[in-house]
Amino acid sequence: MNHGEINEILFKAYLIKCFDKGINLESLFDEINIITSLSFGPGVALPEWEDEYEPYLQARDWSFLKEIFPKAPSDFKADLSINNISFSVKYNNAGDAALVNHTNRDGFLRISERLGVNINALDAVIEEYWVLRLGDVIKQDIKNDSPDSPFKTKKEVLRPYLEYFLFEGTGRGASPFPADRLLELGDPYDASTIEIHTKKETVDAVWDDLVFSIRSKGMPKKYSEATHSNLAKWTRFRNNRHKGSLHIRL
Repeated sequence: MNHGEINEILFKAYLIKCFDKGINLESLFDEINIITSLSFGPGVALPEWEDEYEPYLQARDWSFLKEIFPKAPSDFKADLSINNISFSVKYNNAGDAALVNHTNRDGFLRISERLGVNINALDAVIEEYWVLRLGDVIKQDIKNDSPDSPFKTKKEVLRPYLEYFLFEGTGRGASPFPADRLLELGDPYDASTIEIHTKKETVDAVWDDLVFSIRSKGMPKKYSEATHSNLAKWTRFRNNRHKGSLHIRL
């Protein structure tokens, strides 16, 4: 398991202990310090704390604790809810993460319709990406702190999509457990390391660190412009592959 998954298990075990024993989290955020309700999402049973778990918690023995404190399902955008506030949890040592995972234009069309956003502005940014890419100004991956990034000055075009992918769902549809805010955590046992961010604050915080690329993964196996006209604006044939899926990672 990666660091993020390990920390998720440890943090959930720690929260269950605090909830069952009435321990104050002592974070900088009063709204979560006294846990009056805790959930790991719809359909997920909340484990009860047992004192026999304490040695494993202290030893950070995630391999034992993972059998009791479950990792969030892949379609959940929130990892947990404290006092009826749903949080997507990010761990500072978790490494790179995909925010938008190889999603073609059809997925973005569905999101545009759901959000009431016109996709034309995003189409124009993708077109600019391809002009730069085909002109060898940029490589396939372009980090947003580069002066050559076609996305760099288009934060407000990307913002509704990024907020959706971070907190609400995927290109396939809405999550059964959407998140209200981002909870950033340094140490799963130290609530003083918690930072809480709104959707807007989260996009602003990660903007310069985003890496954009358009790839073949996520494209139909038998792509043709005639049968996949919705995808054509984003798609180019490069290195014997049709590339038209937007991938965004931290």
